[in-house]
Amino acid sequence: MARLSEAMIRLGVFVWNLHPGEELCVFPSAAKWRGVLSTVSYTDLDVYKRQTKWRGVLSTVSYTDLDVYKRQTKWRGVLSTVSYTDLDVYKRQTKWRGVLSTVSYTDLDVYKRQTKWRGVLSTVSYTDLDVYKRQTKWRGVLSTVSYTDLDVYKRQTKWRGVLSTVSYTDLDVYKRQTKWRGVLSTVSYTDLDVYKRQTKWRGVLSTVSYTDLDVYKRQTKWRGVLSTVSYTDLDVYKRQTKWRGVLSTVSYTDLDVYKRQTKWRGVLSTVSYTDLDVYKRQTKWRGVLSTVSYTDLDVYKRQTKWRGVLSTVSYTDLDVYKRQTKWRGVLSTVSYTDLDVYKRQTKWRGVLSTVSYTDLDVYKRQTKWRGVLSTVSYTDLDVLSGEESLVLSLIQI
Repeated sequence: MARLSEAMIRLGVFVWNLHPGEELCVFPSAAKWRGVLSTVSYTDLDVYKRQTKWRGVLSTVSYTDLDVYKRQTKWRGVLSTVSYTDLDVYKRQTKWRGVLSTVSYTDLDVYKRQTKWRGVLSTVSYTDLDVYKRQTKWRGVLSTVSYTDLDVYKRQTKWRGVLSTVSYTDLDVYKRQTKWRGVLSTVSYTDLDVYKRQTKWRGVLSTVSYTDLDVYKRQTKWRGVLSTVSYTDLDVYKRQTKWRGVLSTVSYTDLDVYKRQTKWRGVLSTVSYTDLDVYKRQTKWRGVLSTVSYTDLDVYKRQTKWRGVLSTVSYTDLDVYKRQTKWRGVLSTVSYTDLDVYKRQTKWRGVLSTVSYTDLDVYKRQTKWRGVLSTVSYTDLDVLSGEESLVLSLIQI
């Protein structure tokens, strides 16, 4: 110990001789007790070097002063300035085997968000760090951070030092994603639509039906108000197809087809023209569709529309309709004979009977009273034949 003290005294004298008048040395910091100089720690020296003297009184030195000192570098006799970041880095560093640890930005963020109570540092969650990174400071007051700010932050990516922009779609995707075993789930457009239609009441999200989604997709917004959506809009939506980004137009026929279709095992039924005709003739009362007879369909097919009013249809029109044939898209004309033949025909096992001229003659001589056809005697037929003979003789004259 005596040799160590002697060596320190010699070192102090040597430094004093090199820099006379300066107090920046080990010797003045050493204290002597019972003839033995005390050891001097690095902290004591740092305190000494940071102290200033005014009117013979040494200033007190705070820990901050020491931290500043330890982070300063010197170039051409001038001490560098020390930023708050330098101090934060310093405080987060640990030393092992004489080597200072590196400090990540996360360590600094953790440090800045930590509070201390009864000598114990608080733990810092990832949310605290996200809040910290999104906060701005104005006039010494930290801004508040909304959940939207955090969501924007979490969805941003950085490339070449520039943060990406974040669209509302990205945020919606983010809110719908779940995580399992460290992997984020994929999010479909349906998930996003469900998300946008959901409401929350007492902490519980509402369920969303497919009808809600269809309504959502058809709605437009003008001046912050959502448009109302009719059932027709929904039907149009369901029948539309998309090709090269353009929605197809939808005719009324498409809607009628849609309304008549049924679904079984995921396959839509085909719809015949008869189904459509039935659909158009049906009426609804108390939620029940009326049944439709073939006569209703025939009436429907013979009706014409003028100025929004459907024409009435006589039985003759129906008879004409039933006797008509179609060839190359053109309806045949119907003679009175065709109608007479039609009225005399009977049907058995799905086959129409043939009609002879005699049958037609019988038909023309019959009268109807109270819904019952009169019987026709041979005499009646003879009368008819005689009339025809008279007409022929007159023509010859």
